[in-house]
Amino acid sequence: CINVIAAPGALLGSNVADCLGRVRAVAVASLLLAVGPLMVAGSQNFWQIFSGRLVTGVGVGLAFVIAPLYAAELSPPGMRATVVTATEVMINAGVLLGYLSAVIICMPGLAPSMAWRLVTGMAAVPACLTFACFPWLPESPRWLARVQRRPEADSVLKKLYTSQEAAEALQQIDEESNAESEDLGWHEILLPSRPVRRMLLAGLGCAFFQQVSGSEAIVYYTPTILNSFGITSQQGQSFGAMAVGLAKLGGCGLGAILLDRIGRRPSVLGSCMGTTACMVALAALHSAAPVLGIVLLCSFMLFFEIGLAPAAFVLGTECYPLPIRAKGLALGMFTTRLLSGLVAVMFPWLVSRFSLTSCLWACSGVGCVSVLWALTCVPETRGLSLE
Repeated sequence: CINVIAAPGALLGSNVADCLGRVRAVAVASLLLAVGPLMVAGSQNFWQIFSGRLVTGVGVGLAFVIAPLYAAELSPPGMRATVVTATEVMINAGVLLGYLSAVIICMPGLAPSMAWRLVTGMAAVPACLTFACFPWLPESPRWLARVQRRPEADSVLKKLYTSQEAAEALQQIDEESNAESEDLGWHEILLPSRPVRRMLLAGLGCAFFQQVSGSEAIVYYTPTILNSFGITSQQGQSFGAMAVGLAKLGGCGLGAILLDRIGRRPSVLGSCMGTTACMVALAALHSAAPVLGIVLLCSFMLFFEIGLAPAAFVLGTECYPLPIRAKGLALGMFTTRLLSGLVAVMFPWLVSRFSLTSCLWACSGVGCVSVLWALTCVPETRGLSLE
């Protein structure tokens, strides 16, 4: 599973971002995400496909860390969540395009052996466009200050902010750099002090509940769930899956606005409560009218995307100081990719071993725990500088 491969890639992302800088790290991730799909599209045997997926998986892991980290360190406090959530918006656009790719595969006159190669190869296009923009991307002023390139950091800030905002931001960056001048390393993450433990409860907690709330099971196995509501035709299940994908994308756009307008804590709490309520309804009413099944799945995705989904990126970048920011975010993304891979592999077995209803009730129980976590562990960081 590509997400299992992406998990160690996410851990590698922190070292790449800290050693090479955020912009060159973007270039490395883009290159891998362009080369991997092209390798698969041109493959002639299993090992060539496996090698291409391996390269793509590492690129995915890098991108999950580098993209939100770079966005957060460039954004002003008042619109940071909106900018960082662009990562989640693009992921959901990709999910929707994945659903729509079935249309291309079934196009009349297109040989099946060519259709899957075309769809797979098209995944390289966004990465190629990103790589082409690499020379014009400004470096993160936080990283520049960290590696003692203060004049360049000042120059970047003046391009992005007003003169007063740039001066204030540079002063805050200098103060943090002076207070925490050394790289704290992984030991501060793996053997955390009490303040860092609180940061990890927020950042890693969001990553954990994002994946175990049931969202990945719905994304991967929407047709299976719709089948339990009586939608048995392939066409009906395909339309239902596309409706869920559209709800996911629309909810993400709404979440980008809400996180900056009403704050991180209310958005995450509302998201946890809403997804839990929808999951309970799915478990209790799984044999009800087909339309109700689609409505509940779409509602779940809307609630999921207004808080839990983007907050893993937003809180993952805002909770940590500069010396451990990349590492803290990397550990969070490692958690999301590993759990996503495990859900993809284990969910069919769990359904066959117990039942779909039992699995949905289990997700509901996890959702109740997520509400308690949101009440006790999620801080409010809206409008605050990263420092």
